[in-house]
Amino acid sequence: MIREDTGIKEKKASSTRHVRVVHSMVAVLSALLIVMFVLALIFLKPPTSIVDDKQSEEVNKHLVSQLNLTSYCPSRMTLADVNGFGEAKPSEGDITASRRYSAFGPVYTSNASSVTGKHPQQLVDHDLGDGEQVQELSDSEHQEASIHRTQLLKAARGAGTSSSVVSWATKGDLSGVQATSCLTSSFDHSFLLPSTQRGWSQQLVLYNQSTKATSVTIQAYGTRSAGRLPLATSANVVVKAVSESVFDLSAALPDQDGLFISIKGNDAPVAAVVRVSAMSGTDSKGSDFIREVGSANKQISLAGIEEHDHAELLLKGEEETPVQLAWSTPTGPIKLKQVEISARKVSRINLGEAPQNANGLLVQGDKPLVAAVQLTRTGALNQSDFTVVTPTPAAAVSAVTLPENSLGRILVMNPSASPLRLRIDGFDGDGKYVADKQLNLDKGHAEGIDFDQIGAKVSIVRLEVQSGQAVWNVRVGVPTVAQANQAGLAVLQPSSLMPQSLSIQVKQEQGIVD
Repeated sequence: MIREDTGIKEKKASSTRHVRVVHSMVAVLSALLIVMFVLALIFLKPPTSIVDDKQSEEVNKHLVSQLNLTSYCPSRMTLADVNGFGEAKPSEGDITASRRYSAFGPVYTSNASSVTGKHPQQLVDHDLGDGEQVQELSDSEHQEASIHRTQLLKAARGAGTSSSVVSWATKGDLSGVQATSCLTSSFDHSFLLPSTQRGWSQQLVLYNQSTKATSVTIQAYGTRSAGRLPLATSANVVVKAVSESVFDLSAALPDQDGLFISIKGNDAPVAAVVRVSAMSGTDSKGSDFIREVGSANKQISLAGIEEHDHAELLLKGEEETPVQLAWSTPTGPIKLKQVEISARKVSRINLGEAPQNANGLLVQGDKPLVAAVQLTRTGALNQSDFTVVTPTPAAAVSAVTLPENSLGRILVMNPSASPLRLRIDGFDGDGKYVADKQLNLDKGHAEGIDFDQIGAKVSIVRLEVQSGQAVWNVRVGVPTVAQANQAGLAVLQPSSLMPQSLSIQVKQEQGIVD
């Protein structure tokens, strides 16, 4: 009995020792695993797919394109003062106006109305089968300012709008031709303007399409002295919501032979144009709309000059610089002269009469500057007319729309260092395709092409550059004015038909916020 108990005890002791050994081995193994895991965490880099790394960034680019387009078309030319003094009363004579709107490409809807929303009219594609997607609307009845609104289906090369207003008179103080392409809104504008001496009137016309009022701040430089000019009136102009405002530049900045003004919208963008007219006694000396000059550049091309134009150049730079001038012709540049301009002051330079075959002016400065050229022609009985040609933003595809009762001539320049190949498509007054014309333009050369050289009854032209960019304008004539032996001088700028797009970058951080 004692032996059996002893055997049982020995078996239990052996079993206990075995369990202890197993536990010890498990403990050692666990310790080794823990040590290996810690070492792995220290020395091994885990896959980024299973770890939130707050240093890693993913950049996404989004292209945002403008589909809703709005342009402002000012009212026909008017006199600043219709009352006058004494027996000599100002007269607008037989002035009348016409405007035309066009829309190109995939358009959902396009319409025009007065700035107050009256007289709404829809643009129409009169030939759906030609595949050109050109909508058009003509209006010779309404003389007030108007708005052209278009909604595109998509942003694409060749899609956009082109509209213009032309007014003319054969009698009175506004004898001649006045024209402008319709304008888009921006926070910043700058203008180079002619004289504010006695007999000259300059009115800054502003339009605020926003639903909130805004104020505009004006800064000015002149020909008499360097530096900013003080205004004789307030330098701030309030423009009510969805309204126009007119500011008298001649009263605010008198007795200058030339002006540079910059304006800045403080709360909303505005459309801006300057209405200028001139008289000498009872003789009409011209009138026109003047568009902005854009930003300063070292090289500027001014298309729109023709033989026998009397040309006066307006220049302004922040630094003193020499400036090289040359006429642009079909056979290449013709050197004119070199001039020196002072810093922060407007320079007015008489260039004399433009030579035969001149179509433009090349301006090259060592320092950035802005430039515009005032052109003048003389008619019968001491009447004359003028226009001011400003730089045209180059675009691969652009268009000009010419209203009824007017004629057009394209003046195109190649300011680049390489030859250009151009295609010009012509459409009639209903927007129907008429014909096209191909044109090769060597570097530094310029050409002039009448609308009727493209095809009969062409009123709308679209110019496309195969590679590179051309600078062009359309010279406007009105047969009624020419038949009355009156000088008529005006220029229309093309409107870009390229997508208005903005690239937005978005960075996404995958890490955990501390």
